[in-house]
Amino acid sequence: MKAKIVLYDDEGNVLPDSSSTAYSFDLGSQTLNEIKQAVEQFRRQALPELEADLLNTAQEQQTHELKKQDRLPSTAKNGPGSITGNTLGEIG
Repeated sequence: MKAKIVLYDDEGNVLPDSSSTAYSFDLGSQTLNEIKQAVEQFRRQALPELEADLLNTAQEQQTHELKKQDRLPSTAKNGPGSITGNTLGEIG
C-alpha cells in the first residue's frame, strides 16, 4: 500500500512546495500490531518533510508580505498623524 500527502491552502490550491513523495506501507499480514508499526514508521518518515514544506511556505508568505509593505509610500507605512524625527525637530 502507498500513501501520498498533498497540502492545500485555504482556497483549495495545491501548495507549490507540497511533498510529492509516495510513501510505501508494509502492512505484513495486516494484524493490528503490524498496522500500528507501519503507521508509526510513516509518521517518522513523512512528518519532518511535511514540517519543512509548511515552514518553507510560511517563510515565502512572510517574505512576500514584507516586500509588499516595503513598496508602500512612507505615509502609508507610518499612517496619518505619525510622529517622525523631523516633526519633533520642527516643534522645538
